[in-house]
Amino acid sequence: MTGQAMKIQKVKAASVRDAMHRIRREFGADAVILNTRNLPEVAQRNPEEKVEVTAGIYQQPAPAAEVAAAQPAEAPVEAVAVDQNGQMQETILKMQETIERLTVEMQYPDLQKLPAPYREWYLFLTQEEMDSYLIKNMIRETRRELGEEATREEIHDHIESMIEGIFLESPVLEVEESQRIIALVGPTGVGKTTTIAKLATQKSLEEGRTVALITADTYRVAATDQIRTFANLLEVPIQVVYTAEEMERAIRDFADYEYIYIDTTGRSQNDTDNVQQIQEILEGAHPHEMHLVLSATTSTATLRAIANRFSVLPITDLLISKTDEAEAVGSVLSMLQQFSWPVSYFTNGQHVPEDIMVGTFAGYCELLFGDL
Repeated sequence: MTGQAMKIQKVKAASVRDAMHRIRREFGADAVILNTRNLPEVAQRNPEEKVEVTAGIYQQPAPAAEVAAAQPAEAPVEAVAVDQNGQMQETILKMQETIERLTVEMQYPDLQKLPAPYREWYLFLTQEEMDSYLIKNMIRETRRELGEEATREEIHDHIESMIEGIFLESPVLEVEESQRIIALVGPTGVGKTTTIAKLATQKSLEEGRTVALITADTYRVAATDQIRTFANLLEVPIQVVYTAEEMERAIRDFADYEYIYIDTTGRSQNDTDNVQQIQEILEGAHPHEMHLVLSATTSTATLRAIANRFSVLPITDLLISKTDEAEAVGSVLSMLQQFSWPVSYFTNGQHVPEDIMVGTFAGYCELLFGDL
């Protein structure tokens, strides 16, 4: 691309992935990403403009005859400067690509020996932040099953089938004669309270079920105020509890309600005392379901640390939040392989109650593979 001028284009979108899809679609595969930045103030007004991605598009040179007719003998200084900047940016990008490639090759020394379609899938899954051990296992098993001449599409289908063996869908539980008591647990900042509002709204307004709320999240005053606001809007009862005994009384008070949703305190996954307190207070509720809420924006290592910490609780389901904010969701699968919890829901925004969907295998594949 030496000698080509670079045109700078800025694209705003709901996520970096969306912006990159648009850039590739509108400007072609030769477009290069120069910079990305979050737009928190703009996102408050328009959730479709959370990030801004700056791309460089190399402009095709005009035929020599047209250039000679349109320009003087010497190129303007401005054009030369843009051209040099483009070459410099191209050099930097090539260096970055080389570093990334070498990093991946250090994880998988035989990467360059792989047939091209396998190599492409290895790199893609690496970019999706999937655990390297899991990626290697998938590539190895796929090669053994399909052979060296497999097409890109055949590899995709086989990888999907392997993911299906790891991803467990939560069974749909209908209300029977007894009520359903559902507790949400997890670290701070993953959206437990908002998720309860979404679930409670669906059951109360859309399905006509009787719903009651209990909050044990007394660590943050704002959390109690938030869930009280939701309860008032839904016109459903709510109780705040501090002990296991108060939890037992609240459950008895709500004996006639079909669904009881329990919000719990969220703090750091390293706070062992907090997890123990949650365990003790929930013993007064005996929940039928206990959903561990984890954010899709969290790294693989941190997801595993959180899951390890909360695994002392009788977790029945995993609820993945903030999929709309995640650049990659491969870390979720790596954690699922270790703990084998079924996935109940994905949340993908702050809107109540619409930004939540059942956690299906097909839904996860859509998040992972996108437009592929």
